[in-house]
Amino acid sequence: MTDHYQHPRVFGISGWKNSGKTGLAVRLVSEFTRRGYKISTIKHAHHDFDIDKVAPTASAIARPAP
Repeated sequence: MTDHYQHPRVFGISGWKNSGKTGLAVRLVSEFTRRGYKISTIKHAHHDFDIDKVAPTASAIARPAP
């Protein structure tokens, strides 16, 4: 078994509003899955939201990679 399965890595992305956090996350997920890593993402919301209504930037991460 390869090292990345035995020792999972966890990291976070933070920054100001409209600073490119989601775009970075999308590119990282795409690259890591291309390399064969299994990826999970969690989006923290510090305000009320409607679970059935997907925000435009959040849905970019939820879509499968091309």
